[in-house]
Amino acid sequence: MKIRNNLGSFYSVLGGNNSSEVLPPNVGRVFHVVMDSKSVGYDNSSDIGTVYILKNNSPKPNINFLNTKPTKEELTSSGLKPAKPLFPYIGYIPLNEELVLLLDLPSYNSDVINGASQTYYVTSINLYNNPHHNSQAVYNIIDNTKNNIKLGNYIDELPVVNPLLPFEGDVILNSRWGAGLRFSSTFKFNEGENFWSYTGKTGDPLTLLVNGYKFPTDSTDPYVENINNDKSSLYLTSTQVIPIQIGNIIINPLFTPQSPEKYYNSQAILSANRILINSNKDEILLYSKTNISISSKNTTFISAAQNVLINGGQYIFLGLNSNNGKLPTEPVLLGDKTITLLNNLLTNLKTFSSALNNTIDNSSRPLLSISAPASSLEGSIDTIIKQLEGIKSKKVYTI
Repeated sequence: MKIRNNLGSFYSVLGGNNSSEVLPPNVGRVFHVVMDSKSVGYDNSSDIGTVYILKNNSPKPNINFLNTKPTKEELTSSGLKPAKPLFPYIGYIPLNEELVLLLDLPSYNSDVINGASQTYYVTSINLYNNPHHNSQAVYNIIDNTKNNIKLGNYIDELPVVNPLLPFEGDVILNSRWGAGLRFSSTFKFNEGENFWSYTGKTGDPLTLLVNGYKFPTDSTDPYVENINNDKSSLYLTSTQVIPIQIGNIIINPLFTPQSPEKYYNSQAILSANRILINSNKDEILLYSKTNISISSKNTTFISAAQNVLINGGQYIFLGLNSNNGKLPTEPVLLGDKTITLLNNLLTNLKTFSSALNNTIDNSSRPLLSISAPASSLEGSIDTIIKQLEGIKSKKVYTI
């Protein structure tokens, strides 16, 4: 979101001179962040996340932060003070020129040095009520005519990043880049503003984890998730109906599940352009109390380095009738029993052809019109019998 478009002449007032700026004593302006072992200000891993801030009544630092990489000595000599993140269990890395809330609290060595303290920052101050950034843009202006500012070493200001639209009682975590986690529920009094409040009762819980919102490019209004447009989504529902669009549904003649966009009991929905499930050590297990359905528009491929086992308590069906979609009616033949049956049939036929080959007329001479084809048939039968074992699969077995 191009924050600067909405600030008018604010910059000419704040950024045009080197005079001291008046900030509350518990607020600091961020000028540098220690990100990794290569960052200025890094001595050990405990420095990661530390920001260097300008505090109340401090003059503008005499450093060009836009085009140079200052040393640690330059940071401290310019009046910038380090502040560490307060919370050990959550990280929110500020950007250049964001204002952060500060607390002076005991440091790691306060038990050794009585009264030793350290400055900590809690969060960036929500100047514009937008999760993308809240950089005040006083000293980090790159191009005033193009509204370009420097937010960090690598990231650029995006044209559109809208916050999620909150509903009463929501707990929302917004990322800077169009991803978020919403803990919400059904709202009958907000019906029509979201897609999950048409079933169940008010207060039924709902959790949405989405990465990659599809923002409208011409709107700055708060955003409501859309599982059919967003890039990847995980929905955990209780009673809500989620209007997900399924591209390929084949009607199963054995059972008819409720259509995905009409189901209203608790469910977990994972949706993305591609879904990968990987177990790097043990099994992947799928269990269902009723049915499991797998469908694809092109090919469904099942492979195993050792065995593939398909077991049906009553029947195993392969394929559907292409004309009416009904179950197949032709049974699969059993390999060994088929071979035995064919072997017996061919043996009897060979015996019969041998008898024909030895048939003589009244003058005790062979009947040439019968013996020649009978002899040929007998040779062909010998060849077929030798080939019978070869028609059995070496891998596929059935019962």
